[in-house]
Amino acid sequence: MFIKIGPQNFQIYLHFSATLLYFSLFHKGNQKENIMKKQAFILAILLVGFNWCLEAQTGQTVKLNIQVEEVPGTQNEVIGALVVERFENMGAYQFSLQWETDELEYIDLQYINTELSITHSDFNFNHTHEGFLPTLWSSASCKGLNPGDTLMAFSFKRFVPMSEFIISPDPIGLRFYDCDGEMLDLDFTDNQGTQTRYGDNTTHTLTPPTSEHFSVSPNPTTGQIRIESLSQNSSSQYQYTLLSLLGNRLAEGKLNGNSIDLPTHLPSGQYLLRIGREGVSIGTKSIVLVK
Repeated sequence: MFIKIGPQNFQIYLHFSATLLYFSLFHKGNQKENIMKKQAFILAILLVGFNWCLEAQTGQTVKLNIQVEEVPGTQNEVIGALVVERFENMGAYQFSLQWETDELEYIDLQYINTELSITHSDFNFNHTHEGFLPTLWSSASCKGLNPGDTLMAFSFKRFVPMSEFIISPDPIGLRFYDCDGEMLDLDFTDNQGTQTRYGDNTTHTLTPPTSEHFSVSPNPTTGQIRIESLSQNSSSQYQYTLLSLLGNRLAEGKLNGNSIDLPTHLPSGQYLLRIGREGVSIGTKSIVLVK
């Protein structure tokens, strides 16, 4: 795995190294002093390099934890708050929580952080009875939150002791993009204190429980795409949404037939196509437009 270090930091790193090298090699001193200076130089290079690499690696992750507290004066009602440890320069994200239905029963959405323009419509509540709550694509507008800020909070009724249930992300429904279009890993601490890194979000898309699947062709495309494998017997109307890699909505509408004409003004590049039916997201596919 290669770790990216920004050009500005790398430039400072080179200047710092060159200064240490000059003083260690050309400053006069006895032999013992010169050996100690060279050793100090090597150690300083290693420490500075390690620090920058660690900082760069940490910057490639989103860090969240869920904190659960009982609601005073209620019968086994709890609040699960999704709390930020690191959530910076965020472009767009897709996130889902899961739990066991014989342990928890979903009640309601209690809080959403308006700093990121999250709305009630960004959530798909159709599967909460199955222990699954996804968010649809949410744009964070290249903003961030401070450590300790709450991203969102939900209420549940518990059927087991506090120490026995777990609220965790669904690894199939995770995608985080920064404002450079880079996908980020998620470091998540659940309500029992278990820390997990979800690093497969580059290959998974949000697919709530459904028997329907679809494929897109041709891909790459020059402007028209065909949606295949959708149920032809369903009387329900499918909808499509075209998104940028940052989660911005570029086009949307009803799927008439099996083909979609992409907007002619779009430049060549990579985009995301989401297909849904009756408010339920069936899935999201990456498509490449070539002109």
